Amino acid sequence: MKLTDILYSRRAFIALGCILACTFAAAVFVTAWVCDDAYISFRTIDNFLNGYGLRWNTSQRVQAYTHPLWLFLLTPVYFITGEIYFSNIAVSIVFSCIAFGLLVFGISGSFLSTLLLGTAVAGSRAFIEFSTSGLEAPLTHVLIACFFIVYSRAGAGEIERLKLLCFITALAALNRLDILLLLLPALIFCVTRAYASSGSLKTMLKCMLLGFSPLIAWEVFSLVYYGFLFPNTAYAKIFTGIERTELVAQGFHYVYECFRHNLTTMPVIMWAVLVAAVQRDTRTVPAAAGILLYLAYVIYVGGDFMSGRFLTPPFFLALCVLSGHIVPRRAIEACVAGLIVLLLLVSVYEQKLLPPLENRHGIVNERWLYFRHTGLLHALSGKKMPSHRWAIEGAQKRRSLPAGEKRVLFTYSVGFFGFEAGPGYHLIEPYAITDPFLARLKAMPRYLDRDTWRIGHFIRNIPPGYMESVRTGKCVIKDEKKARLYDLTAIVTQRDIFSVKRLGAIWKLNTGSFSHDGV
Repeated sequence: MKLTDILYSRRAFIALGCILACTFAAAVFVTAWVCDDAYISFRTIDNFLNGYGLRWNTSQRVQAYTHPLWLFLLTPVYFITGEIYFSNIAVSIVFSCIAFGLLVFGISGSFLSTLLLGTAVAGSRAFIEFSTSGLEAPLTHVLIACFFIVYSRAGAGEIERLKLLCFITALAALNRLDILLLLLPALIFCVTRAYASSGSLKTMLKCMLLGFSPLIAWEVFSLVYYGFLFPNTAYAKIFTGIERTELVAQGFHYVYECFRHNLTTMPVIMWAVLVAAVQRDTRTVPAAAGILLYLAYVIYVGGDFMSGRFLTPPFFLALCVLSGHIVPRRAIEACVAGLIVLLLLVSVYEQKLLPPLENRHGIVNERWLYFRHTGLLHALSGKKMPSHRWAIEGAQKRRSLPAGEKRVLFTYSVGFFGFEAGPGYHLIEPYAITDPFLARLKAMPRYLDRDTWRIGHFIRNIPPGYMESVRTGKCVIKDEKKARLYDLTAIVTQRDIFSVKRLGAIWKLNTGSFSHDGV
């Protein structure tokens, strides 16, 4: 029997897939950790299970998280276990392994394409690291895999396919709204196919409406309960006063940093786009267009401070494109050979070029920063997690607070500290991630200069009287425009949900009737 026959045999494919899946699971287990930002969501879950509602500060209805579906997935697990650290890591590892399993056994079609997956994933530090971390990436990857499996399979009716794709897309957007851009071109392609197949616009629209019902239902709930369609973090990053050209330049730095410090992440993304451009397959091209659209969005918003985090979804979709049946065998073989050679040539250099704690553009290797405080291997040795000083300080604050008392506290630490401090503290942080009033103020003037601001951390000046206003519930802010803004946000986030006055405030803040212009 020839070697090529062995390599392309079903038995060899299954054996290699199992080996790679076990290796991937081991790698994720060994590197498992939780980042500080994840504890922002954990505090919301904790408050919800303690009867305060989906709130970060118990006195305000504010969506301080960006991944509702991931939050809802962790909530029942936390309710059952009564513990969030190990629960989160367990759920993350399970879903990461499901995503990898779908990629290998649901999309990959040969020995060599499976080898491609193993080589590419092994070289992507970002993909391995954010397979845990406490953020939504594991569930996002699972939903992308499910989308691509349905998208690339032949034989299904176009209307039924569209309905299922709309439903998966809605779940992906519910897990993180910007993933909608990644899947949108492929979805539009399927919409045109469904319309050509059915010839009925009414049938197609009904199908799409039904498929997107989870996302529609959430947006309605968000508008009614929180008063806004988007997470508070989105508003905190809109009203900054920073020029768009500077944010775009930062976005390019983010992509370049990922190219330098993640061996295969950007090469795989670019390879998938190149394959689509050369092959011009009617299904490959829309998937590649989604990758480019999402990359353009990442660059437009300035990227992120977590190295590689925003690039794992397009990386995973690129793996789907390269390893699926719609890619010819020769392209797969060439890609595998190229990646293996690249891995061998750059591996030693990459080890010597470990990323610093923070580069000059404010992009951080988060796992390197927090692993000794939240790493699973440290936790299994008996160390209480998280062991970071912010968590310790938060626990001390909780112990020092008399039972039943509420206090307002200013802090720069919102993750570990906020979770451990507990619901007795109303925390005010200058980054405005969790504060609806501060999120609508411009960043401090001295932080608008390119050499001082840091992506994802736009510091606001706390207006005189704001702390006292929160403490007493009565606005004492002297600046008239800011006082008016405070009154509106307080009405939206604290008043009775269905009060007429609140509905009017929601209208003003969402339609621009009250023009605060990032005061």
